[in-house]
Amino acid sequence: MPMFQQLRSSTKILAQKNHPSLHPDEQVDFERKYREITEAYEVLSNAKHRVIYDTYGMDGLKNGVPDGNGGTIGGGYIFASNPDEVFREAFGRNPFTEFFDFQGQTKKECAEHYTEFAQMSIQAPPEKPAPEKLDLECTLEELFNGATLQVPIRRLALAPTGASTYEVTDTLTIKLRRGLKEGTLIRFPRAGSVRPGQERADIVFTVRTRPHPRFKRDGDDLRYTATITLGQALLGTIIDVPTLDGRTLSVGITDIVRPGYAKRVPGQGMPIVTAPPAPPPRRPTQGSPRPPACCRPPRRPPRAACRPHRPRWRPC
Repeated sequence: MPMFQQLRSSTKILAQKNHPSLHPDEQVDFERKYREITEAYEVLSNAKHRVIYDTYGMDGLKNGVPDGNGGTIGGGYIFASNPDEVFREAFGRNPFTEFFDFQGQTKKECAEHYTEFAQMSIQAPPEKPAPEKLDLECTLEELFNGATLQVPIRRLALAPTGASTYEVTDTLTIKLRRGLKEGTLIRFPRAGSVRPGQERADIVFTVRTRPHPRFKRDGDDLRYTATITLGQALLGTIIDVPTLDGRTLSVGITDIVRPGYAKRVPGQGMPIVTAPPAPPPRRPTQGSPRPPACCRPPRRPPRAACRPHRPRWRPC
């Protein structure tokens, strides 16, 4: 369990167990304990305070730490917060006042209420936010040949207290298959921002094609526009077309070319994306139902039945 989650879990259990409302006969002592628990959580959940506390203890927080020149820097920490406010900020609500009023109840009744409360969830289930939609601009070469892209994204992450957010930068690795179409959606589950009271959002990329200087994509076809002279249009010519994978395709024109003339070259457009092949059928394992007799291969005859009978020679 990560350190911060362990801190939250331990604080929640101790705060519920030592809440003054559960101990009306010893309320002063348990108010002190409850305050110490919430003060410890406030210190340990703050990264800066935790480093000072781990090195110099509470004295370093209150009186400062050595500055290397014989003096001190920092200090002045005082826990002046309301313990219930600290608990509400960290966990979303006061541990008891919203559910039960323990005034005038015996310890046994309080314990019964505490047992019922311990089985309840302090926080409501986090909501699933809408996915974050981003455009993924790709070159025509990347979509033709396939590519692996490293895409930086900015998202929101929760602060250690769980009540605020800050911005971080992540990098997602996206593998483009050959022939992906314009508008294809690529989803990354739980890779987006997270906010208090919500799950981490998904990120959905939409494939967009950047304009290309030579080709224009039309579905799975590639259109190339060539400019020729009048003599070439009347007598025929050969047009060299540089392809997206680095080859040079020579296209012979023998027809009389008019404006808008088009010649189709089969098999030289974008790769066609097909569904992956279905996996082979699984062989029945032990405990699986036996296939019917019509689907089972014929049984081989016993080995002895396949051999011709040879009488054994014996000397006279």
